[in-house]
Amino acid sequence: MKKKKVYRSRALNLLVYLEKLTWLIPAAFFIKCFIEGGDVRREVLAADDSLVVVIAILICCAIYAFISSIVPFLAVKLLLRSARKQMLRNNTFITVEDFDYYRDKLDGLSPGAISLISDLKLEPRKDIAASILKYKEMGILTEENGKYHADYLEQSSLKESDRYLINKLVQGSQGIEYDKEWKRLVEKEAINDGYMIRKGKSEKKGSASCCLAALIPVILFIIIVVMTYTLNEKMTPVLEILEQAPEDALLGEQLEYLSNYPEHYSLIAGMVIYILLFFLFLASPLAGIASLIGRAANVKWFKRTALGNEMAECIYGMKNFIHDYSNLSEADQEQVVLWDDYLIYAVVLEENQKIIEDIMKRRNVR
Repeated sequence: MKKKKVYRSRALNLLVYLEKLTWLIPAAFFIKCFIEGGDVRREVLAADDSLVVVIAILICCAIYAFISSIVPFLAVKLLLRSARKQMLRNNTFITVEDFDYYRDKLDGLSPGAISLISDLKLEPRKDIAASILKYKEMGILTEENGKYHADYLEQSSLKESDRYLINKLVQGSQGIEYDKEWKRLVEKEAINDGYMIRKGKSEKKGSASCCLAALIPVILFIIIVVMTYTLNEKMTPVLEILEQAPEDALLGEQLEYLSNYPEHYSLIAGMVIYILLFFLFLASPLAGIASLIGRAANVKWFKRTALGNEMAECIYGMKNFIHDYSNLSEADQEQVVLWDDYLIYAVVLEENQKIIEDIMKRRNVR
């Protein structure tokens, strides 16, 4: 039975980690409120330091933190979640053989193609570093005093994207990682080789999720209107009670005063919910925009073919093999001959960051 597996890239792991950190936003606002309200807190506790007052202060800080942080929290949360969900879709492939390790060479695949098949995305910095290692191992590219020299460009194993990149390297072109023509050539070759196809227009639209996102503010608005009408009719008794409270009553005394009217607890809870829904309504447009930005930042216009899924599984197995059964994460580029193509795979599969930094620094790329 065919299964789905996920290629765990560094970018995906980072998004998962950052999404967990978003819960620190309300905590930060709570601490901010607690620190800034120090003078008032000390004044209140000096007059009444009972447990109910301490709890009331903490509850007030929590409510303030929730209300203050809801907009940035929702915006950041939805931005990261949308980006993560889209990246998960890009990194997911259908297994053919359902194996976990693969050790044979990925013949015929350039580093750029490996990167594209893995997560439908080129990452030029590491892909170019891996390509440089490949050209050096093939004896095509040599380096002297920080400059590249090329030979044997007539080799049939070189593709158009390879020749284009080698010429740019020899010319000493800066900012090659931003070269759109190289990206276009790699994508074109992946399609021509049968690994990818372009998505149809209908597949590029997340119509259902977009419609749902657009409906949320409308639904919240309807709920707020209904609650406004309902609460309006029941507010008179509560307002009369509040008017009877002493004007100079401290926080603890006000809470104790209100606690004498348990029949209005449900109404007070409704008012709190009403306020929270109102802030959610104000935040929903920003949250919707953040969600769309997160999706757009990672949307891809390609999908894998059956051959692409088969190759994605081989790449997945190669990454596991390199990670679990080798020390390639610590190897340097002088060992490229010793490790043959495996060191190149370690770079393009994000198992060796040291070589990427070394190569790109030599090119004065920042």
